[in-house]
Formats: sequence, C-alpha cells, structure tokens
Amino acid sequence: MTPLRPVPTILTSRLRSRHLSRNCAQMPGTPWCALLRTLSRDAWRCGSSWLAAMLIGILLTTGAPGAYGGGFLVGELSARGTGIAGILTPLTDNPTSIMVNPAGMGFLRGTHLSIGTTVTLPDFEFLGIAPSTQSSKMQSQVLFPPNICLTHTFESGLGFGISARIPYSSKTDWGPEWIGNTVVIGSEMRGVEVTPVLAFRPTPLIAVGIGLNIVSFRVRSSDLVPLADTTGTLWAIRGFEGDAKTGYGVEVGVTVKPLDIVSIGLVYKSPVAISITDGKVAYQALPPELVPQYPDKRFTSEFTLPQQLIGGVGLRPFPGFLIAGELQYVHWSDFGSLQFHVEDGSGLVLTEQAGWGDVLTTRAGVELQLPEVVLRAGYAVDRSPIPDPELRPSIPDAHREVLSAGLGYEVGEGLTLDFAFQSIRYRERTVTTSRVLTESGTPFNGTYLLSATVVGLNVSYSWK
Repeated sequence: MTPLRPVPTILTSRLRSRHLSRNCAQMPGTPWCALLRTLSRDAWRCGSSWLAAMLIGILLTTGAPGAYGGGFLVGELSARGTGIAGILTPLTDNPTSIMVNPAGMGFLRGTHLSIGTTVTLPDFEFLGIAPSTQSSKMQSQVLFPPNICLTHTFESGLGFGISARIPYSSKTDWGPEWIGNTVVIGSEMRGVEVTPVLAFRPTPLIAVGIGLNIVSFRVRSSDLVPLADTTGTLWAIRGFEGDAKTGYGVEVGVTVKPLDIVSIGLVYKSPVAISITDGKVAYQALPPELVPQYPDKRFTSEFTLPQQLIGGVGLRPFPGFLIAGELQYVHWSDFGSLQFHVEDGSGLVLTEQAGWGDVLTTRAGVELQLPEVVLRAGYAVDRSPIPDPELRPSIPDAHREVLSAGLGYEVGEGLTLDFAFQSIRYRERTVTTSRVLTESGTPFNGTYLLSATVVGLNVSYSWK
C-alpha cells in the first residue's frame, strides 16, 4: 500500500496559529458566531423581538453546538428526555416535550421556561488502513448543544410555544497528520432549528399540535490535496464551508389520554430541503509563490433532511411511577447524498456521503417519584443508516446501544433541575468493502471503535 503523505510541520504550525487567532470579529464564519446569527435571524422572524432577544441571550451562556445521533440526527434534546433514553413524545407534564411533539403542550397549564444543554464527549478510534491495524484517535472534543423552550397554555388547552435546539449535528476532527488525511481531516454538519408551535384540545382527552420548523444549516469539510508544483512534494489543506438558505418544514403531533394513567403520542416531521448556493472552497497555508494558482472557488450542494414518524406510550400504573416506550422511524433515504459541485469550469463533483438507508430506533424508560427527587433510567437501540461501502470517517457510525440515568430535583416552588447521564456504546464495525478511496487509490477499509458519553442539564421554571 502506498503510504499517505504526511503534512509538513510548517503547514500544521501555520494552521494552529490561524485557529488560535479566530474570533467573531475576525472570522464571522466560526460555528459559534453562525449560531448567534442563525438564532437572531430566525427567532426574530418567528416571534416577537423580546422573545428573540431572550433566546439569543440564553444561548450565549450555554455554549457551541455539536452532538451525535443516528447519522447526524441528535437524540439528546433535553435532560428530562435524555434520562429516559431520549423519550419525549408521550410526555404531557414537561415543556421540553415540544422539541419533539407539540401536542403535549395542550395538557400543560400556565407558562413554562426550560433552558439547558447536553454535553457530549465522543471517543472515536480507527484501526487501519487495512491490512494495517495502526490506531488513529480523533482529537479530544467537548461538545455542548444548547436547548431552550418557552410555552404558555390556557385553561382551555390552547397553547403557544417556541423552541430552539440543534437536532442535526455531527463534528469530527482527526487532525491534519492522521492516516486518512486525504479522505477527511475534519468535518461538521449542523442544523439549528427554531420552531414556533400551537396546540389545542378538540376534546378533553385529545390534544393536537402543529409547528413550523425553521432550519439553518452549515456544512464544513477539509482534506489534504497535492499541489501542482515542480517537485511534486507540496501538499495543502483544502476546506469547504457553506451556509444553506433557510429551510422550512412542518410537524404535526397528536397526544391522547384515554385514561388518567395512559398517554399516547404520535408525531410526523416533514422532510426539509437544504440548498447551499454560495459555498466557499479555500486552500490553507499555501506557500506565497503558489497563492495565485489557487484562488478561492465556490461550490453548491443540495440535500434533504429526512422525514420522521415517532410514536410513544406512557403508562403510570400507580402514582409517581412512569413506564414509557418510543419508536422513531427515520426515512434517511430522503437524504440521498451530500455532494459538493465545484464551480470552476472543471465539472468537479466530490461525494461526501451517499447510499443511506431508513432506520428504526427503539427506546424504553422508567421514572420514579420519591419524596425529594425523581429517579430516571432508560435503554435504547439505534441502528446506523450508513452501509459499509459508504462509511466515512467524516461521520463515523455504527449500530449502538444507549444506557441512561437521570435525576430531577424541585429546588423550590416552580423551579426544577433535571440532570441526565448517557453511555453510548457502538458495536465494533469493520469495513472490508469500502468505496471510499485515498489519494493513492487505496480503499479506506478498517475498523471503527466508537463510544460517547453525554451529560445533560436543564433548568426549568413554571408560572401556573
């Protein structure tokens, strides 16, 4: 096998120095600045000015995005749900349920505000390229997507609310010197979703909710490419970065409580078309004499966020005890592929992802109310939508099991703290039929060893 070209030390030092100097004034395209721009734009569109300002101010204090779910779908949206393996669809007593099912708000009363984050610590390793078993570990990351929701429900069951969260996110950073640097160095896919919702109860036992999903999406990717110089020994990092036009989708949910001890939730989320029309292709740390040969270019890309159908049941066989289950069907075949069409007259098309299939996630959880605290636990099984031949280190994925635990504590009248912990264990995944090729034409076969730890915290207050 032809060895991959290592990155020269002078190139990596230039890149580190550039990274350390970034801030919102100098680099308005950084992820954090993009999150603020997204929320300021979309929250103002979908609500009043005071509400938008509050959303932005709270998210300023909770951190930057990034998390892991099936493909790039995030399942850990709030600490309450995270503690019971991500179940929110059948819940009728917590405002964060509107992040999945807007109908649950119809059974609340009064005004509710919840602010939180789910801190994720991924641990990803790759053994290869086969037949080698050389170990490469992804650089350490601490990722914390924020979430916030605000609801108000009248006595009649008519309710209004808004939520902001990051339900689509994947971020990797393997570094410029790893064995797969000509495939990917780092990548990010992130979708910020702001959703105004409305709920009403046509009968005392049924609530219906609808929401408008306003999605802003960003894609970034980088790899190592050879430069056209006389020596044939120069390499540079090529970066792709693009912000999509705002995408729109709808969600419709129904919650039924045939008995006081039973709640059933069902929600449909429509697909969302994402279009990047003015992405940027740039080369980093070029030697000065080669800068004129490698000007910035533009790229376009189009893909679809998948439609989803989610159903859940909650059962309270006796006061203070909840048993809940949930099924989530994600139509990942809507996604199709992620391709970068470079607009420089060459007709170059780079495929970043392709061939994803539909998956079903199953979740189960329990909750026990004690005199001082609420205890939670959950278990989930989630399948990867990515087939072996199309698996890439930009979104490493595998079938996985999730174990979760949580704790709820009422600090005072109306004020509640929710904590959650999840251990995500991916199955060891060995790829022998990869269609992904390195610069030398070698199939990117090898073994992925993946795990992640999630810690969630939400602070909620209710005015009833």
